[in-house]
Amino acid sequence: MHNLLTAASAASPVPGNAHGSYLTMHSKNGLIFGVINLVGNFATVFNDQAYWQRAIASKPASCVKAYLLGGVAWFAIPFTFATTLGLAAVALRGDPSMRILTPADISAGLPAPAAAAALMGKSGAAAMLVLLFLAVTSATSAELIAVSSILTYDVYKV
Repeated sequence: MHNLLTAASAASPVPGNAHGSYLTMHSKNGLIFGVINLVGNFATVFNDQAYWQRAIASKPASCVKAYLLGGVAWFAIPFTFATTLGLAAVALRGDPSMRILTPADISAGLPAPAAAAALMGKSGAAAMLVLLFLAVTSATSAELIAVSSILTYDVYKV
């Protein structure tokens, strides 16, 4: 993987990254993305009814620990998937098993499923589909519970 990514950065260097490398933590665009993501995620947490319901229903001593542990666990999963599958998509560029991605495909978020399918075949594509289904159903469940609580306490009670 390291050799493939080094060759990819030599063939098409990344503007704004140190030496055009994919394997660096010194990235101007990465820093900008990190700040935007941090601000956006704080806004999501402060404005989402599901988070407030959990915080109010919990004991203060356990709530702080749970939110910190949950934040660390939440960060690890998307960061690992994005890094490994995104870099795998770059490293496998030109490989016969990797489909050619257009800029529209990349904007649509298809590098991760394409890399999973190239690495593991149909089972990789199926695993990504299951992962997407689980993420959507989990988020939908939390929001449906939040909306039903709002309707129950703010509309029905009045």
